Amino acid sequence: MFREEGTRERFVSQQAVGPRNSANSYSAGISVTVAPEAVGGGEFDEPADRLKYLLKSMKANAANFSLTRNDVIQLDGVPANRVLFSYDIPNGISRVTHLREEVLFAKRGSELYTIVFSVDESEWASRRPEYDAFLNSFRWRR
Repeated sequence: MFREEGTRERFVSQQAVGPRNSANSYSAGISVTVAPEAVGGGEFDEPADRLKYLLKSMKANAANFSLTRNDVIQLDGVPANRVLFSYDIPNGISRVTHLREEVLFAKRGSELYTIVFSVDESEWASRRPEYDAFLNSFRWRR
């Protein structure tokens, strides 16, 4: 785990990174980023705005992008926009790693939360239980 303080805008990121994949090209990982609303120095005011920006960017820039889920779930009683997608990233000169990511956007108070689970497509099923356990144990600080 590590904690990173924002240098350009106010945000806090905490990440848990798992073991490297079999091709040693990518690690499974879970990250939580907390950013203020636009009025507090952030970029967005609503989770739906963040989602719209992410999808626009991924569709324009990610190779072999495929969106497979776009819905709203409850994250410890708070609505969270959720998307699941996959895309390719370069891995050396002639190899490509196909990633799958699930991203959640939620708002609590004046802070916007982004939770990302990212892993090789080939390891999605074996790593998914760790992410599900993380989501099921997630609690907002009261």
